[in-house]
Amino acid sequence: MRRLRFFRILLPLLLVPFVVLVVLELRRRPEPLGVPEAAREAGARAEGIQVVDIEGARQLFRINARSYSESRDGEQRVEGVERLEVSRKDASPLIVRADTADIEGEPGKRIVRVHGGIDVRDPEAGMRLSLPTLEVDEAAGEARSEGDVRFSAPGYDGRADALVYGLDGQPTRFEGLELRSTDGAVLRAAQATFVEGSDVVELDGGVELTRGETRIAAPRMTARRGGPDERLQRVDATGGVTGKGRSPDAPATWFQADDLTMQWGDDGRPSDLVLGGHAVVEQGTRGLSADRVHASRPADGAPGWDYEAEGNVSARGAAPSGPATLQADRVRVRTDGRGQIVSGRARGDVRFDAPDTAAQAAEAELRPGPSGAELVLVQRGDRRARLASSRYRVSADRLVTRPGTAYVDADGRVEATLLPAASGDEPRSAGFFAGGDAVHFVARSMNSSATGDVVKFSGSVRGWQGERHLSADEVELHQAGEELAADGDVATRIPRLESRAATEADYVQVSSDRLRYRGADGIAEYSGSVRVRQAEGWLECDRLEIRLDAGNRGIEDLRAFKDVRIEFRSIARDGMPQPVQGSADRAEYVPKTSTVRLFGDARQATVTRLGERGGTTQGRVLRYRLDTGTLEVESGGQERARIKTSDS
Repeated sequence: MRRLRFFRILLPLLLVPFVVLVVLELRRRPEPLGVPEAAREAGARAEGIQVVDIEGARQLFRINARSYSESRDGEQRVEGVERLEVSRKDASPLIVRADTADIEGEPGKRIVRVHGGIDVRDPEAGMRLSLPTLEVDEAAGEARSEGDVRFSAPGYDGRADALVYGLDGQPTRFEGLELRSTDGAVLRAAQATFVEGSDVVELDGGVELTRGETRIAAPRMTARRGGPDERLQRVDATGGVTGKGRSPDAPATWFQADDLTMQWGDDGRPSDLVLGGHAVVEQGTRGLSADRVHASRPADGAPGWDYEAEGNVSARGAAPSGPATLQADRVRVRTDGRGQIVSGRARGDVRFDAPDTAAQAAEAELRPGPSGAELVLVQRGDRRARLASSRYRVSADRLVTRPGTAYVDADGRVEATLLPAASGDEPRSAGFFAGGDAVHFVARSMNSSATGDVVKFSGSVRGWQGERHLSADEVELHQAGEELAADGDVATRIPRLESRAATEADYVQVSSDRLRYRGADGIAEYSGSVRVRQAEGWLECDRLEIRLDAGNRGIEDLRAFKDVRIEFRSIARDGMPQPVQGSADRAEYVPKTSTVRLFGDARQATVTRLGERGGTTQGRVLRYRLDTGTLEVESGGQERARIKTSDS
């Protein structure tokens, strides 16, 4: 009896551990998928089933398969997967076909491993993929594949080393991507993320883009597709960009920058390029660098490109005389279909240098002209327009020149220096001025011919060379013929003798309506209201000729014609001036001898002494000494005696 009671107590105690083990084992087994009850009742294997995995109100995935089985450890397998729908947050589900799928884990933490003949459709991206494997990880919210991933979509196809689909709203990621577009574009990158379906791809790590003749490399890049043909429309690259491209009939273009934006038109040709940060563009012998460069197809449909560069702009190219450089704050340039510059504009501290030309201005414009390209330089504020060559130095409010020629059209407060010829070059004459020395001019405007042989100044012209001065309303120099023409309020100051130009008394000053200088015979001819002034007095006539010496540095003689009138003063013994007045048909003055000769051709020449000792002398030829005040009758007078206007 006691033994029976003992077993009644011992048996339940022995069964407790067994029951606990059974319960724990049951708790460790994963909750079975939502397999139809009939399939479960069929035993460990079912045919033609549908599996649904639901967590709360959210369906995680759905499987239509040929068969279903469950192992003793709870691992579930479906074979002949006709359709596996993998749900994604805020996106259409992935549609998968495969040979088999193994499932393990609890709801929300399941892992589905798909094998064999995997075919994936991504309706959101319009993409179809062929994968070696696919692992759906509900806990991580990802669907992953490694190996040779192949994919295609309208407009492109490609391959990758790995693929990760985001199930909780993350974008799709590829690793080791190579994408080929039907328009010829090829993208390669270490990593790529597809956002906004497949229209936008963010690439990172060793990114390379090839499209036709265009090559771009950068650490990071974003590519955008669109249009009816799903063409590549735009790329944005950052982190240090290099690239090259080529247009028909133009040299290859190489470029680099911190970042880049490039767009293509509907015709597949590049239409817009922006380089930012330390941008450099090289094309043959031409180069451009700036903080930012923007290149675009002309809006008017013309062939070529429009370039705009900003910030520390430096450009180099070829001028007719050789290499040339341009510096400015901002530059705009248009090129033709062959890459040749047809027009351009620069602003802000503009500087231009070429072998035979240098220029500065606040603004500069290169424009087509009837006789070739013209460079226009404009002043703003205190930044004058300046131009320098081997022939001249010019500054003005506005300057126009033709590169490769001596043409200059300057306007507004012109300051110019005509330079002598360099050693060994053919001598250039400044006409009325002495050869071998620079001549300076100020005027309202200046114009030089393309050859530089003709230079014209207009508007309150003043010219000088040392102490020799010329002023007029207009002055024109013909350097080839050593000729000068001045018109309107002409005034000149010339040294009497080369070695005696020290004080005002050593100069002859002439005013007239017109001046003509002929280098062939070294004669300066004045006409119209001519007046000659010097320390001893003045002479007036209708026409005057001054013959200069061989170096144009002094006066050989001076000849006055028609209605000549004089008034001179000499110093008498008592220190008082002794003025004389006279008239003649002609007069001649020789500075070396200080002698004035008066000629009476139609009527006798006359000299009248003024003051208390007054008297008149007449003759066909009268000779008057400026230094001594003596007057002599050379011929035709009533008296042949020597007559003095000073006390004797």
